[in-house]
Amino acid sequence: MADGSASVMDYEEHEKTYKNFINFSKVGVLAVLTFVLVIAMVGFGGTAGTVWASIITVANVIAAGVGMASGDRATLCQESSS
Repeated sequence: MADGSASVMDYEEHEKTYKNFINFSKVGVLAVLTFVLVIAMVGFGGTAGTVWASIITVANVIAAGVGMASGDRATLCQESSS
């Protein structure tokens, strides 16, 4: 680094990485909160709670996958229209 060979920071790539991190954080927090709800349903819901918890778990896994794959579409649409 002292020899002047350091590359210039790519701010566009930095912003993209930051937006992906924020998206991952949002999807992850919602997934964890859903699993907490599922644990409560299994613990206190009896048979019906277990059935609904299973359905919600499958839906949560699908929704998390879609959320991770889609990224932050609102921001991408705003950038492309600019």
